[in-house]
Amino acid sequence: MMRFCGSRWVWTVAAMLAAAGAAFAAAGDDAVREAISLFNEGKPAEAIQKLEDARPSSPDNVLLHNWLGYLYLKTGQAAKAVEPLERARQLDPSGVEALRNLGNAALETGDLEKARACFEELTRLQPRSADAFYSLGNVYLRQGDHAKAAAAYRSSLEIDPGDARVHNNLGVALQNQGQAIPAVAAYKRATDLAPQEALYWSNYGLALKETRQSALAVEALKKAVALNRDDYAAHMALAEIYAGQGKLTLAIEALTQAARIQPDEYLVHLNLGVLQGRTGQNAAAERSYLRALELKPGDPEALNNLGWLYYSQGNIEWAIERFEAALATDPKFAPALQNVAAAYQAAGQNEKAIALWEQAAASRPDDPAPRLALGNLYLKQKEYDKARQSYEATLKGGPGDVPGLIGVALVLERTGRLAEAEAELRKALKLDPNSATAHNNLGSVLERAGRKDEARRHYERAVQLEPGHPDAMKNLARLGIRS
Repeated sequence: MMRFCGSRWVWTVAAMLAAAGAAFAAAGDDAVREAISLFNEGKPAEAIQKLEDARPSSPDNVLLHNWLGYLYLKTGQAAKAVEPLERARQLDPSGVEALRNLGNAALETGDLEKARACFEELTRLQPRSADAFYSLGNVYLRQGDHAKAAAAYRSSLEIDPGDARVHNNLGVALQNQGQAIPAVAAYKRATDLAPQEALYWSNYGLALKETRQSALAVEALKKAVALNRDDYAAHMALAEIYAGQGKLTLAIEALTQAARIQPDEYLVHLNLGVLQGRTGQNAAAERSYLRALELKPGDPEALNNLGWLYYSQGNIEWAIERFEAALATDPKFAPALQNVAAAYQAAGQNEKAIALWEQAAASRPDDPAPRLALGNLYLKQKEYDKARQSYEATLKGGPGDVPGLIGVALVLERTGRLAEAEAELRKALKLDPNSATAHNNLGSVLERAGRKDEARRHYERAVQLEPGHPDAMKNLARLGIRS
């Protein structure tokens, strides 16, 4: 998520005739002078109280109300600033100081319509104020009106092109309109103007990531976390890029930092578990998945992943428990349904596995995986008609047909129909000439048909395509040929 700079508060007050000893003619001016002194002495609470005490006797003092609103804003009490600033506006509708401060107070308190009205009027009164257009852009951005926000930021930059914050927020507005490439340019300009600002590097990196400029994104995001090690979004983006590049150790390091920053974020622990599992850190992966489940009890994805971790370690019983727990939460969660079918199959409970594979196939008719698994199971049980039906159900007339064609050929070979098996495998190789499995299986069919020279060529091709292919290596060895 891109982040924009909040309002750059330009709190202003009417100029005071504060040269030493200047007289204050209006009622309440003495209180204003004393409040200013208190504020300058580092006593803002006493300054505010002085002005509040004077308000009943000075209800028409513009300066008093403007200063009171200013002091409330300055001390982080925006809600209390609104009423005195509105009074100042009533008393002097042309006063830009109260208008600007009221706009800032409204923005701070979430009254976006009031803030918008204030800053739109301010840009009319001060058409050469970069700050007015910047603040108006921030209101539009908060309201989701990204096109108007971008226009306001551009107006601000026409007046003051050197403000990094405006360039950054222009990038946010553009990116929210789907204009990622011009957003990259805006963020880059922000980093040029303020190279020590982590936020700009982070947004720049995230935009580069969106435009698939991974190398530049990594460099920008690394600068972001170097300047601000607590930038959660930057660490998460780095983890995603590194994982996509296969740099799993770096991805885990980035996710670990993200988990430090937001230890209660479920997604961080889930992703950590995935990467730790891929790198063989099974105990760490288990801890990450269990932490994810503490944060999101019953989550089907975490339960499924934990089940697969146990399955990969040969703990089939525990795996089945987790897969079934995932399905109890979401009966339509396809990964858990397929995994529990595979787990029952691994446990030798083939009838249960077949029922689950059938359920998985029915729930995802366009997914060939359950039908292929069914075909393999039926083939293993020598139920050849059912196996062939399952394989043929995956054939759609496209490149994805290769596994199904290989399966049909296996059925035909097992039933002695070698010519038909050869035809199916040649169809598979026409779709994917680089399928090592199809070459190996075709070699097996040809060898059984007595065509050993042709068989050898396909075994060798399988090993070329997939060095160390176990079946092809065994087949070549049987023919007395070293691969």
